[in-house]
Amino acid sequence: MSEILPGVYVITNFPRINQDEVLSPRLWIQILQNGEFHQDLFNDEVLIALDTPKGIVVLLGCSHPGVRNMLDHVRKLLRKPVYAVVGGTHREEASSVSMDKAVEYLTNEDMGIIGVSHCTGEGAMSKLVVAEDRYFQK
Repeated sequence: MSEILPGVYVITNFPRINQDEVLSPRLWIQILQNGEFHQDLFNDEVLIALDTPKGIVVLLGCSHPGVRNMLDHVRKLLRKPVYAVVGGTHREEASSVSMDKAVEYLTNEDMGIIGVSHCTGEGAMSKLVVAEDRYFQK
């Protein structure tokens, strides 16, 4: 974790706590040293966390390591509740069990804002509407 401005954090290296949040088997990277391809572990995935009076606002690019893994790590590091999540939650390839757990996690928390985009997928987006006025999509 790096604090780049007062109350603005860049966080990476997310522990894989929730075992149902698995990496996509179709995403690979080429290792420059030897040219071999390996499954992308997304150890370089980052998010921005903003410390606000209402709680932490998390800006996601895409949540390849798992949105629950990422948000749990933010809570652990900053020791504050997450008030808002905005960005991609990478649920489009998730199993139905993992998708349901992520939707329950996001909607059962005391989050004031749940704004999802691109890689969240239609299945998860259609389930997140239960959050009603706290939820939006782009």
